[in-house]
Amino acid sequence: MSRVTVGDPRDVADGMNLAGAFMPLACTPEGGVFKAAMVAPQYDIQINGVWIEKPGERIHLDVGRVPGFSSLWFRGVSVNGDEIAVMAFGQEAVTTVTTGEKPESQAYMLVFDRQGGFVKSIELHLSFTPYHFAVLRSGDFVMTGVDEGNKVPKAAVVSTGGEVIAYVDMGLETQDAYAKSYGQISLGAAADAADAASRAVTGISRNDDMSKLGLQQLIPAGDDVLLLSPFTALPVIEVGDAGVVRTTKIQTPKGMRVDGLIAGGSRWLVMLTGGPLAQRYSYYEVSSSTGEVLRKYEMPEKFEPVCATEESLIGFTAGTGDRKGKMELLLGQW
Repeated sequence: MSRVTVGDPRDVADGMNLAGAFMPLACTPEGGVFKAAMVAPQYDIQINGVWIEKPGERIHLDVGRVPGFSSLWFRGVSVNGDEIAVMAFGQEAVTTVTTGEKPESQAYMLVFDRQGGFVKSIELHLSFTPYHFAVLRSGDFVMTGVDEGNKVPKAAVVSTGGEVIAYVDMGLETQDAYAKSYGQISLGAAADAADAASRAVTGISRNDDMSKLGLQQLIPAGDDVLLLSPFTALPVIEVGDAGVVRTTKIQTPKGMRVDGLIAGGSRWLVMLTGGPLAQRYSYYEVSSSTGEVLRKYEMPEKFEPVCATEESLIGFTAGTGDRKGKMELLLGQW
């Protein structure tokens, strides 16, 4: 077993208080962490970006103040390349005389530059409700969500114009496949607090059948994006601009399932549990080409990695003393 060594806190990210622990985050290949936070009193959504290797470099995005919208409902953030993308549901501001009816809420991608400036909005033209997304190096998007009419999950590569380029077969596109892979998952009462936070911020509940259809995770990795269906035996799918690049079956120990995956360059760190209600993960590095377990890692107490580079693991911990109530960033060597 290998032990991860962690240094002193390298930065305290403004706005990353403990109330934001359940808010979405995004990682960048060069060790950046973008974390959403709710800001009182209006409870606007702000996104703060920091780099563990560049403590003085910060980015601040005020999602709630994007021009042209009367309201925005934040759904997620992803960074890969020179642009920062934020997915949101919203209503465009009405500038002409109308019948008094409110415009319909639509799914949009809001694009910002690396200085935090708003660049453009992209209306998404999808046949499914998007839950998660990640940006490809090219600027196109990989999205997962739910066809709510048929109650089956969907995944697709979506262009910078908001149109579907190609659909991705996740192995879950029928009710029978869903029932076999996800039907036995029950998150239970212990997840109520996290579920309430998730529903309040993103509108997504993890405790109903529809949410199980949207549990997929998308992880930027180099030029492509990895698609993981946690708690199942399904392979990790690497998705590029044209669709599926390859699949990798993770060789989990008996009785264990993959709950999450962090990509650091060509290295994969997977979080394994015996089920959705496990109190603590077991961390393993696996081969990104074969899925074979390479080594198990022991993490220091209260350190849970959320992002990685080829050399480092990045995690949050609760601040103490005059930093109490903050989420501190820590750097670990693996």
